[in-house]
Amino acid sequence: MEKEGQRAHHREGIMNEKMRELQKTTGYLNELPAYAWPGGYPLVYTGGQNEFLCAACAQRALDNPDGWDEWLPDDYFIHYEGPPIFCSECNAEIESAYGDPYA
Repeated sequence: MEKEGQRAHHREGIMNEKMRELQKTTGYLNELPAYAWPGGYPLVYTGGQNEFLCAACAQRALDNPDGWDEWLPDDYFIHYEGPPIFCSECNAEIESAYGDPYA
């Protein structure tokens, strides 16, 4: 239990204000959400050199930032429309909410 508390405290120190606000407003204090609420729209995180990250990889970077410097999430956006985006770390496909209008 103490180890989780230490990780949460460490996460607070490396997260910027926008990321902290996301966790507070969504109620996801121990993990980053994959979807916005309300609406259930897919969230994409950006980190480092504008790399796209899925919620799981963004969370792993926050939980264990050693060696993840280039992956630390510093922003996010709702992926409303367009082709799928692939996570730069694990290659997970993040579908847009309304699909690709040109497909």
